[in-house]
Amino acid sequence: MGAFQSIEDIPAHGGLATFNIQDGFVEAVCRGYRKGFLSDSEYFQLRGASTLSDVKLNLGDTDYKDFLLQKRDNGGDATQVEISPALIKKMAIKKFTTEFEFMRVQANQPLATFLDYISYEYMIKNIVHILSQVLKNPDVKIEVIKQGIHPMGKLSDLTMNLIASFKSSTKALDDLVQNVLVNTPVGKYFEQYMMSFNETGKISGGGEVKKILNEKNYMMIEHHVMRLYLEDFYRFCLDLGGETAEVMGNLLEVRADELSINIVLNSFDWALGKDNDKRTRDRQDLLPSFGRLYPQGMRTHDDIKEMTLKDVKSVAELGKFLDSYKDYKDLWKIWAPASGADGDDDDETMGNFEDGWYHFKLELHETAFLGQCHYAPFYAFVKLKEQEVRNLNFISECIMHRKNDSIKYIPVFSDRRKLRAWSKMETRDSRK
Repeated sequence: MGAFQSIEDIPAHGGLATFNIQDGFVEAVCRGYRKGFLSDSEYFQLRGASTLSDVKLNLGDTDYKDFLLQKRDNGGDATQVEISPALIKKMAIKKFTTEFEFMRVQANQPLATFLDYISYEYMIKNIVHILSQVLKNPDVKIEVIKQGIHPMGKLSDLTMNLIASFKSSTKALDDLVQNVLVNTPVGKYFEQYMMSFNETGKISGGGEVKKILNEKNYMMIEHHVMRLYLEDFYRFCLDLGGETAEVMGNLLEVRADELSINIVLNSFDWALGKDNDKRTRDRQDLLPSFGRLYPQGMRTHDDIKEMTLKDVKSVAELGKFLDSYKDYKDLWKIWAPASGADGDDDDETMGNFEDGWYHFKLELHETAFLGQCHYAPFYAFVKLKEQEVRNLNFISECIMHRKNDSIKYIPVFSDRRKLRAWSKMETRDSRK
């Protein structure tokens, strides 16, 4: 899955007159997959299940029919396996990944590169996971590493075999860096991040990379690299032009704002939020340079005295800052608990606000299917499938522990959901 070296090499996608010539078939496939999301009535049946076998039985009448069957390693007939929430989640992810890969192999340029960009987010997370596991414990089993690998961002068989045989030596470390960081499509983001710590602008080898990675928190590394990726993806979508630039630009701007707000919200108990220098320098470096919050919310101008994210150092101040942004103000008002206003950012606060983001983005991703002749439905399909997987996983966990009354989910393309439901208190109070 390689992208062009320069976006100047990629033609803009077709408009109303030519879009179907280039991308009509793949778009039709994507809109066909859209009809496979679970309906309200199907969720109602799942809620009534008493065992995981009932869950499997109810899913048999949906687009998930036979998705729990696994093929034998020797190529024999598919077999039934013991059902668990983890298995349901794993196979549901595998199902929509297979659907995504089918669209990818059918796509022409520039759609093929656009779909590659979607997979880069998962590849970045996979690489951070691999590096944190291997560099901390060179003897880690490959099975342990594979458990944290998302199939949407899978690496080549050569890379996985290298990881499986990794031994702590200079050559092995150089090979690991070459194959995991350099020879992957997202390697340029990691390289750009690590170059910022070297005055010469060059990385001499695996030893230097290991030193940089060991000195940094892996979560911070992921945030830095994710910022670079989102900025690159955003530029790519704008260069495509047309309705893709408009719709995808909006979706990515919200994604960037979510990342920025969550980074600030989670920094208050750490030096990143308490120390003034770290807050104005290190935390600011993690925030994407685009979005609805950018640039007014990111930096202070001589003629603008309003609070910026750089100034925010408490939950209460974050809520005050978001008052200037209508949608985010409403989101915070409904989903941030009252206790959060006094600076109490406990797990409940974080969990509720995360649920609010799920509701907020769900509506945006659903509306991406309303337009024509643009690429946003492909991105929205993946994100909506992620939500459906979360629904299935939580329902399965509740049923396994016999806590059906605790079941909650966010149905996708629900006929019962009102416009801007995420901004209404009854949505939070009646989370199913």
